[in-house]
Amino acid sequence: MKKIVFLGTPTFAVKVLAALVSGDYQIVAVVTQPDKAVGRKKRLTASPVKNFAQKNDLPVLQPRKLSGSIEESQIIAAKPDLIITAAFGQFLSNELLASAKIAAINFHASLLPKYRGAAPIQGALRDGANFSGITIMEMVAKMDAGDIFFQEKIAIDPEDNLESLTEKLSNLAQKMAVKDLPLLIKGEFKRQIQDPKLVTFAPSIKPEDEQLNFQQDSNQIINQIRSLSPNPGAYFLHQGERIKIFKAEIMNTKIDGIPGSIYLKNKKQLGIIAGDHKGILISQLQIQGGKPLLIQDFLNGVGRSLKIGDQFVTTTTA
Repeated sequence: MKKIVFLGTPTFAVKVLAALVSGDYQIVAVVTQPDKAVGRKKRLTASPVKNFAQKNDLPVLQPRKLSGSIEESQIIAAKPDLIITAAFGQFLSNELLASAKIAAINFHASLLPKYRGAAPIQGALRDGANFSGITIMEMVAKMDAGDIFFQEKIAIDPEDNLESLTEKLSNLAQKMAVKDLPLLIKGEFKRQIQDPKLVTFAPSIKPEDEQLNFQQDSNQIINQIRSLSPNPGAYFLHQGERIKIFKAEIMNTKIDGIPGSIYLKNKKQLGIIAGDHKGILISQLQIQGGKPLLIQDFLNGVGRSLKIGDQFVTTTTA
């Protein structure tokens, strides 16, 4: 029975860990990020990976920084056959990577060498990509630059957002863990070196990436909304408060008017002009401090005061 150390944090990683639990492996440690203070009351909340690990009686380690820690020494001393990461959120030292007898691998949610970095799913949606996938790659000192062992592709549907695409990719990662890890252990794979000319990056989402700019064209706006829905959510400002948009669609008819202004408003519809003079028709949003609302509920409530011609702030003033 091969010994595995698994490192992961968000929901995406849970199904990979689930595949390992159901397989013929000994999971000697699950490493995840420390509990975080969440919400207005700042309640300490465990990661999805920690919750799953505890439900399955797996040993959990939560170092704030793994490199140079006691936990790292414990992992190295365990002499694992495989070190497996999936959206862990920290770099691993060369000493730790070298401690894996067979390999140290990462389940990365993109078709490498595209979208190296912490936000590959968001990056693909933001760019309006037609395909994404899972790459099982060797971990090296350089970020997401190791050789590819296995890779599978899936289509991105026009309706996909961050939540739905993450679910699809986590399901694919689980299937690949079941199918491909035994092949890796047996050495039945072909290494593929990443072409440096094809490398693109998807760094962590910054606060400024969340704010909409209606001066952009309609496709850019819709893709930004998709890439951040439902969390953290793309937003614009109205009367000093954030309004997040979770779902919207493009109206292709050309519309006269100022980008960022309302061109359509009735009891069931709210349309905003984009930079290419197409309409952004909003179907779900959230007022700051409130809960997500269907557009008709918003328009029948606090949105009643809005009128055609009103403009929304879409850039932060210096």
